[in-house]
Amino acid sequence: MQEIILPHKAPLRFAKYLLVKRDKYAEVALEFPEVPTSGMMLEGAAQSSAAFARKNQKIGFIVNFKNIEFYADASKKEMMTTIMQSFENNESLLVLFEIKELDETLVKGEILIVFQDVEQKKVQS
Repeated sequence: MQEIILPHKAPLRFAKYLLVKRDKYAEVALEFPEVPTSGMMLEGAAQSSAAFARKNQKIGFIVNFKNIEFYADASKKEMMTTIMQSFENNESLLVLFEIKELDETLVKGEILIVFQDVEQKKVQS
């Protein structure tokens, strides 16, 4: 079990541990300070995409959530996200996610992330 590296701090850091990582698939443990709202679960899914962070330290921005399907409300503070890369290039990443509480799917959908190079940002400053 490996800690997810994120700039977020408590109480807004929900993605805690990388449980499984294979090629384009990852499982991430989520922990919330209270039973999460729908928005908190979506933020947890977005943070979980850090499982696919690259070593060249690009900054990622969520630009789109789509095909979101809610199946049930959360009843616990701990859950798991399954993340799969659907598409990736130098500028963007599309991931499919599913959040489960025990074996029950709560929400699933897609997240589009656009990257900015840290070096490019330093030049612009």
